[in-house]
Amino acid sequence: MECRINFSGRAIRYTEEEIAVVVEAMRNADPLTQGRYLAAFEQKFAAYEGVAQGSCFATMNGVSALEMSAQLCRFKPGDEVVMPAHTFTASAYP
Repeated sequence: MECRINFSGRAIRYTEEEIAVVVEAMRNADPLTQGRYLAAFEQKFAAYEGVAQGSCFATMNGVSALEMSAQLCRFKPGDEVVMPAHTFTASAYP
């Protein structure tokens, strides 16, 4: 059986406006991972969710979010964590 999957490597097409916003952030954010863009995102996300300002915060990536989530669960020795057998290894690290 022959399988053909059309994979161009580009599943998303960005608009010129989206590209311009990213370029502007790359040129002017200090540093790239914190500062006004992060604060604005957290504030807008809190407003979107309808929760108090300061109750939402961003992480650098999915692994960081998973690690923080695991810490907030306060697992103890003997607790069991169930996860898919087929997943990214980073899912299991935290």
